[in-house]
Amino acid sequence: MELAPEDAYIYDSRGEAYYGLEEFEKALVDYDKALELDPTMSTSYKYRGFVQQALGNAEQAIADLEQYLTLEPEADDRAEIEAILAELQ
Repeated sequence: MELAPEDAYIYDSRGEAYYGLEEFEKALVDYDKALELDPTMSTSYKYRGFVQQALGNAEQAIADLEQYLTLEPEADDRAEIEAILAELQ
């Protein structure tokens, strides 16, 4: 990102775009960078977990989704995430 190389939100947003396009490897790179810049960015954990799930990496998906719930204990989508976690375990 030339204009804002240290802005975690930019990487998170681009990661979501790649996720929507099912370009999972590119999404993973951007989520990793977003979390490197801001390890409290909960949405990056959530969507990186979805990417890991799509790639068949259950262990990593579980870790990311659990971290998301740790950072967002009152998340509106908590039940949905817990259901995904139950399927992955």
